[in-house]
Amino acid sequence: GGTSGGGGQGVSETGDTGPVVVDADDDGFDADEDCDDANPLAFPGAVERCDGVDEDCDTVVDNDVCPCATTDFEGVRYAFCTDEERWSDARDVCLGAGMDLVSIHVQPENDFVEDTIGGSDGDWYIGLTDQAVEGDFTWTTGEAIDFEAWNGGEPNNSGDEDCVEISGRSGNWNDVACSSKMRFVCEALP
Repeated sequence: GGTSGGGGQGVSETGDTGPVVVDADDDGFDADEDCDDANPLAFPGAVERCDGVDEDCDTVVDNDVCPCATTDFEGVRYAFCTDEERWSDARDVCLGAGMDLVSIHVQPENDFVEDTIGGSDGDWYIGLTDQAVEGDFTWTTGEAIDFEAWNGGEPNNSGDEDCVEISGRSGNWNDVACSSKMRFVCEALP
């Protein structure tokens, strides 16, 4: 059990001569019990979320709560989700984990994604779409398009293709129908 903080200040005294108990984040656990006394969502027994933080203080980050395998690249967390979803559902999974579909801005990042999914049969959704205006592709994050890796002849909008996939075999991009079910890549929001 934890020690309650007093008066909303996060500090209480156990007696005139007793020790001062500090609970800086007011989560009911003092600094000796709490694995992160600056985070009120992290304490022994807390519900673990898919966010790269050990909320329940068991020294295991995300305890199998993430639906996708995660890895970091240049200090940013990425999730590689193998459950096949339609593009909008894939984005919802990413957003639910505090992420968005990946936006790729430089060749090394594209290479990282390709290498991580590399050799896989099939393709993976990324966060590029022209659903709002045909032919005007935008990242779901609103970031500028400062890098492209289209397959030759793409994008071609063959059959109303408004979403984008990356090939696990080449790292090149192709526009596809958003209703196609495929794996997808998420990236932590800044």
